[in-house]
Amino acid sequence: MNVLLVIGLLLIAGYSLGYLASKIGLPKIIGYIATGIVFSPYSFGILDKSILPQTEPLIDVSLAFIAFEVGGTLKWDKIKNYGKVLIAFFCSKAFYRFSWC
Repeated sequence: MNVLLVIGLLLIAGYSLGYLASKIGLPKIIGYIATGIVFSPYSFGILDKSILPQTEPLIDVSLAFIAFEVGGTLKWDKIKNYGKVLIAFFCSKAFYRFSWC
């Protein structure tokens, strides 16, 4: 199957499932993630594993969409309410990653 055709179909499917998710009251990101799960070669085998290296740009764009969607839903009030928890979490992750223990 042509790689551009697969990428186009995946983008249309992701956009469509995101739209459907938003219509039923869920975040669009749920539709994007569902598309990735459904079309993953490791879950239902709809796509062949040999296409994965050729779809690297699509993976990067998809992650950018997801990050943009999540970032757009953040509100400063929520961040302020969980500020101490977030700082503790990020500091613990940074300490764990850079520790020599």
